[in-house]
Amino acid sequence: MALTTRVCDLPFVGVCLKGQKERARRFVPSPNEGWDLWRHYLGENFVYSSANDIIPPPEQKEQILRLFRRILFFQGKDRLIVKLTGPPRIKFLRRIFPEAHFVHILRDPRAVIHSQLKVERWRPGGNFENPWWNDLPQDYCEAWRDSGKPPIVLLAYQLRNIMEQVRQEGSLLPPRQFFEIRYEDFIRDVSGRTRDILRSCGLELHPRIIRYLQRVEIRSQNHKWPRHLGTQDVIIIEKIFRDIRF
Repeated sequence: MALTTRVCDLPFVGVCLKGQKERARRFVPSPNEGWDLWRHYLGENFVYSSANDIIPPPEQKEQILRLFRRILFFQGKDRLIVKLTGPPRIKFLRRIFPEAHFVHILRDPRAVIHSQLKVERWRPGGNFENPWWNDLPQDYCEAWRDSGKPPIVLLAYQLRNIMEQVRQEGSLLPPRQFFEIRYEDFIRDVSGRTRDILRSCGLELHPRIIRYLQRVEIRSQNHKWPRHLGTQDVIIIEKIFRDIRF
């Protein structure tokens, strides 16, 4: 798999392979959050909650550690990067990976919510009829219901809750283990901010990463929400986030 990944990073070759997304899905590595893997090893509660009250039993912890060691072995690496969306799950993950570094990429809530509105299905029976995660605070649930349960309000309160969780859990970590960066700052200086992220994890910006960043085009997607969100939607989001720094 490590060899296939490197082939995909070659100029022209990688573009052609990744362009055939459906055909190549089984053979060509592509970004994936691996929710089926997390669900298999850690259960539904990990997927659909912050998991903060869950203490993994020793056998479950050893299972996931053994899996990650195998992934690193077959990748030929000694560090693993994992992307997760939704609740931060920092408290739970530290019970398995006490030396893990956590990077929070903070983005304009209007852009995030615009993106989430296009999600067709998040969980069975969920969509916008119920909260996507199980630990949305009661007062946020009541505010959503009192407003008539519009999707935009649900998404705004869910995202606010996640941002509050990230900052609360991140504040409990040693500074060297938690790093927050704004999406907008990253887009303005991809190489510089990539260097900052890597250094926060005790790594340096390798020349191969620099060459890769020079080949790919990374553009901001924040231009979409002003064209598609209605004025009233924007007012609702900004009101819910009025005291949250982003």
